Amino acid sequence: DNFKNPIIIGCLCAGVIALIVLLIWNAKYTTKPMLPKRIWSDRTIMGAICGSIVSGMMVSMNYTYFYNYLVITRKIAFDKAYLLARGYQMAYYIIAPITGVLMSKFMVTRRFIWIGLIIQTIGTILMIPARLPGSSDFFVVASQAVVGLGDGMTSLASMVSITGSVHRRDYAMAIGVNLMLTSVFGAIAGAVAGGVWTQVLPQRLKHHVVGEYDELMVMNNAEFVKGLSEPTYSQVVAAYSDAQKILSIISASLVVVAGAFTLMMKKVDLSLNHDAQDAKFGGEEVTKDEAEGREGKMEVVDEKEK
Repeated sequence: DNFKNPIIIGCLCAGVIALIVLLIWNAKYTTKPMLPKRIWSDRTIMGAICGSIVSGMMVSMNYTYFYNYLVITRKIAFDKAYLLARGYQMAYYIIAPITGVLMSKFMVTRRFIWIGLIIQTIGTILMIPARLPGSSDFFVVASQAVVGLGDGMTSLASMVSITGSVHRRDYAMAIGVNLMLTSVFGAIAGAVAGGVWTQVLPQRLKHHVVGEYDELMVMNNAEFVKGLSEPTYSQVVAAYSDAQKILSIISASLVVVAGAFTLMMKKVDLSLNHDAQDAKFGGEEVTKDEAEGREGKMEVVDEKEK
């Protein structure tokens, strides 16, 4: 059992202690905290960041063993497995500018976060039948693309919500914290997926495979598995399919957590220009017209100076 390994337990404990020390140092002792109170105490920012984190965890949970799964269950090379999974990235980058245009038109962000989460969940559910050994390559790519559409929309809308809720001076900090935490928790989700995989797959192998087999080789060597004779190969594939299905179900269930975090968010006023937003989040409330008036005065001053 990997979770009884003293090295793993020690690393986990050290990580938790280091995180606690970092938070205490950030809150009490530094003059320039990595995450100032004005950032983490804002429910819209933290709701968007936490929602983005969970969305990223959904992807990490579902992709950690996906390539190895494709190689084994379809008897293909790793390069083709990577190509089959590229539908996610393609859709992610296509939907991002489209989402930006739609947000500028409708002046809302939360709705696009919710729509993105729904699309991502639908794609994750579609992955369950799409990842069955007998499904077509098109179905595999299409399910990845649906997830990419949802995650791309959620990520961009979350980022706009964050930058639309802070002063200009905090843009880089807020974006950096969001990206950092998303990466950290994505890695944690990958580690959790590893724990689930190493616990579930041996159990499913015992359930499906009849006769003796080398568990270590079956779990870690794709070429060895592809070389197995029937019916052992089909039995191993069935075990892999069960384990991958469990990861997909866990991933899809996380949408409830992500959605709950987004309920913390307030409406972000995308109609404000930079000066109005800076005044609002710098402690001074101004209307859009007042901010535009200030801009006009500044332009007049600039012309006089010229």
